[in-house]
Amino acid sequence: KSLFIFSIDKTIRQQVLQLVCWVWFDRIILLLIALNSIGLAIVDWRASADVGFNGFYNNVLDVWLTLFFTLEAMLKVIAWGFFWDRNSYLRDAWNWLDFVVVLTAWASFVPGGAADGLGFFRVFRALRPLRSLNAVPQMKVLVNTVISSVPKLGNVS
Repeated sequence: KSLFIFSIDKTIRQQVLQLVCWVWFDRIILLLIALNSIGLAIVDWRASADVGFNGFYNNVLDVWLTLFFTLEAMLKVIAWGFFWDRNSYLRDAWNWLDFVVVLTAWASFVPGGAADGLGFFRVFRALRPLRSLNAVPQMKVLVNTVISSVPKLGNVS
């Protein structure tokens, strides 16, 4: 059972599994990640956070992207389970990145969070483009190869 609620033979979980495995699901998520990356590139980090495009990004786009990425994570948890099952959401190391990005995004929306020292969580928005690695299996292989080769570079003189 996913979350001790959704049995694998229940209609709702079967439908969520179909949605999550649908090829356009990943394509839509990649489009949202690209939109987020473009937004991060356009934001003027030295200007006021509530004026012009910065205001639109911080008050509208970032909120909607956080909602969509949260929905994606929730659907995957319902489809695959959270942690206990063998192929569950958090059993994949790349999904940990997704999960941390979603959690830190919500932490930055805590009322008074920026004033109380939680504003640094907004830095984790920069990790959202890395989520695209989870949607493109070939990129995961490439990144894993590069990471595994880094210790061997120490022997090169």
